[in-house]
Amino acid sequence: MKRFILALILLCIFVLTGCVSEDEKAYRQATDFLNQQEYFKAMRSFEQLAASGYKDSQELCWKCSLEIARDHMNNQLYESAILTLVELKENGYQPSEELLVDCYIRNGEYLASRHEYERAIDQFARAESINPAARTEMIQCYYDYGLYLFNNNDFVKAKEMLRIAIQEGHPFAEEQLLAINRQLLARAQNYMANDDYEYAYDILYPLLAQDQFDEATSLYEQCAESRIQQYRKQFNYQRAANIYWDMNALGYDGVQEAAMEMQLLGEAYTHFKRADLQNAYDALCLQKSSDEANRQMIHWALQSVDYPVRQNDAGMIDYGDRAYCYSVKTDHGYFVTLESEFSDQKGNSIYYLFFIGSDQQVKLLRDISLTSATPFGSPSCGADLYNIGQNGKGYRYGAVDGRGNVVIPCQYDGHLDFSQGYSIASLNGKYGIINPQGETILPFVYDHLLPCAEGLFPAQYQGKYGYIDLDGNVVLDFQYADAQAFSEGLAAVKKDYKWMYIDRQGNALCEAVWDALEPFSQGYGVVCRNGKYGYMRADGTLDGLVNLDFAGSYRNGLASFAYEYTPHSAGNEMYLRDLAGNVLCSAKYKYISTDEYAYLYGGHVVSRQKGVLLGSWNNAEAQGDGWYHVTTLSGAHGALHHERGLVIPCKWDYVRIFPEAGVAIVEDSRRYGLATLEDGSLIQQPAWRSFKFLGNDLFAYQDYSNGLWGFVNAKGEKLSEAHWNEVGTYAEGYIAVKENGDWGFVSAAGITAGPVIWDGVTFFSEGLAAVCMDDKWGYIDTQGKVVIPLQYKRANPFKNGFAYAGYGYIDPSGAQIMEYYPESLLGGFDEYGLAIMGKGSNNKYDFYGHFDRNGNQYGYNPKPISTYFSSIPSEEEIKQSALKKNPHLVWYFNPVKPLEIDGVLHLINPDGEILY
Repeated sequence: MKRFILALILLCIFVLTGCVSEDEKAYRQATDFLNQQEYFKAMRSFEQLAASGYKDSQELCWKCSLEIARDHMNNQLYESAILTLVELKENGYQPSEELLVDCYIRNGEYLASRHEYERAIDQFARAESINPAARTEMIQCYYDYGLYLFNNNDFVKAKEMLRIAIQEGHPFAEEQLLAINRQLLARAQNYMANDDYEYAYDILYPLLAQDQFDEATSLYEQCAESRIQQYRKQFNYQRAANIYWDMNALGYDGVQEAAMEMQLLGEAYTHFKRADLQNAYDALCLQKSSDEANRQMIHWALQSVDYPVRQNDAGMIDYGDRAYCYSVKTDHGYFVTLESEFSDQKGNSIYYLFFIGSDQQVKLLRDISLTSATPFGSPSCGADLYNIGQNGKGYRYGAVDGRGNVVIPCQYDGHLDFSQGYSIASLNGKYGIINPQGETILPFVYDHLLPCAEGLFPAQYQGKYGYIDLDGNVVLDFQYADAQAFSEGLAAVKKDYKWMYIDRQGNALCEAVWDALEPFSQGYGVVCRNGKYGYMRADGTLDGLVNLDFAGSYRNGLASFAYEYTPHSAGNEMYLRDLAGNVLCSAKYKYISTDEYAYLYGGHVVSRQKGVLLGSWNNAEAQGDGWYHVTTLSGAHGALHHERGLVIPCKWDYVRIFPEAGVAIVEDSRRYGLATLEDGSLIQQPAWRSFKFLGNDLFAYQDYSNGLWGFVNAKGEKLSEAHWNEVGTYAEGYIAVKENGDWGFVSAAGITAGPVIWDGVTFFSEGLAAVCMDDKWGYIDTQGKVVIPLQYKRANPFKNGFAYAGYGYIDPSGAQIMEYYPESLLGGFDEYGLAIMGKGSNNKYDFYGHFDRNGNQYGYNPKPISTYFSSIPSEEEIKQSALKKNPHLVWYFNPVKPLEIDGVLHLINPDGEILY
């Protein structure tokens, strides 16, 4: 019995020993995997052992996962690493937290390097949620994203990112935001110069509402006025009201009532469009007398919702219900054109053209409107001429000189364009040539004339084209269906529905088999057949590339082309070739940009003058005056000149070129210095926290240690120590600076222009600067003395001897020369002492036109409108005139009622006919 019990005990011990040995064996094998850095196998083994709670298997399983995550990080597999580390963190494995933060940051940096900034910001934000110290990386990413968007012209989103960076205290974001605002201001000026006030307004309003960018104030006021008047002319009163509400939000006085007035007009006009005339009249009477309401209703009837707004040339100023007015400046004065809101008995608009000389004498040219704002002619032919058109005679055209004298009577069918001492003109449907004195050089016998090139005019006579010279001699007979001008001794002509090239003797260079031809340029002509393009040489041979979707003409030894091309698409892949037919880029590029000196595509820079490749980088951007900012694949920056090559080697973290100062700012480890553009050598070692280019050769620098600002010149010579909290505009030798919350002015040497005590300042102009204290503005001189008391709500810089302050213009003594209101301000005084604006009080304007510095007025109707009619139009004549302009107006003169058909509101007459 004892033997049996002993055997049983030994058997149990053997069995138990065998079970422990299997787990131990698996544990040892997993440990071997771990020591051999086979972390995935080890993790799987420890994972199975951890399920039974064997020893420290769970801890070792997490350790293996941590090492796997590290491997993923080293191989830039950040997303996989993050998934693993997040799981470890959720399981409470503490060593994973620090690595997870590092992985988020590295993934963010990787994504940022690929310009995936929004995903990068998300990664930095996740890192910051674990370790607040990672917030610095996220702020930098907002800044970098802003720069990237800025460089890609997405200014709106760039500003959004930079504002976040500013709020978080990024040291350079404010300067970049200022740079964007200045570019946007320049863009708005360009839009306004081309009468694109809607686009300009969309830029200018955020500059004031969001960025408090004071430099935009004057342009905004002009743009807002132009849009308001344009909307009023179009009867879009709600949009006009919205502009007034915008101005009210910006703090402008006296606009709230105008906004409410526009809204009431909008409600009335909505009723009017629906033929609900009684409610339209009642709504008008809420703000106008019955007589004014009647006049408004008649005005709407004559113009109507479908009446097209007349688009004049650049310089037009819309005066809403009163008149159109625009002006053109010559060397001797102004042409001022006004279009009346009335029409003559034939339905033609009545115009007034005035000439205001530099002596401020006014000359009236009755019933003539200036139709072109562009002078033509050149000093070599003495043609200081401007196009004019005359109403009532089928829109005939002539020309006046710069002194307002009619030189060429209004008798021609179209605008005149003088060059080389003559102009092609059309008279009663036939073409000829005249000189600047209006004398006929070639008789008006041709069906068509094209501009002269290489001494020959393409001319059409009795339905066929040929070529004539300036004396009228027929050089090539009239035998072609169409013809182009000569270029490089060859011209494209059309014969039997197809095109070919001929020489000056009429000899064919090729057969007439082409659908289209472009003029020869630098030895090549662009040919097209069956939708495919190619190049033809001057001997009539093709160069091999004849199967292109796009081929551009040669300029400066280079031409762009595409194998596949979709018009107006940003996805076209472009190539560049030289005169020998060599393709200068080895890869495809969706965009080829160019400036005066070079072509840029991808990172390639090709000289326009020499037609050779200057070099290839990861990226290249034009910086002006033949300078290019280039970047290597590794992200190193340098500066290239189109003639001198790589002047600043690609070794910097950032380079910003200032050609006008002859230097570049270079960045190394987020510190800034100066390098010369002569040879790229350092003038100032990178040591600044930030910098600002003030103009000429002056820079402001920010000390890295204390964050204060001082000044250096382009030679790196320190002009003043770092002392100021902020630096503003530099003008007339003085810089706006801020110290301890107050503003003032200093010279570049740091010498103050009076005490630094102001709440706000502008900049010096004509020896005076506007300053503000306790919300009142006035002016100081360069000694800091207050010469015009602080009494205005706003104050602009002086220009041509006057400044707009408060609600009027003042001279340097502070005397108010004229009182105007912001809504009427259309422009300041120029060198002639003339300005265009509206005069009145309490937002009721009595006059529009030109003013001189003494307040004298020019340009408004000097005679009653009735003097231009043979008799006052009757009500029936007004009705017929209105119907002639717009047949839809029939519903205004007949009893109608609204009817909704398929959700669309129509108007029907008593016979059930749909009128509108």
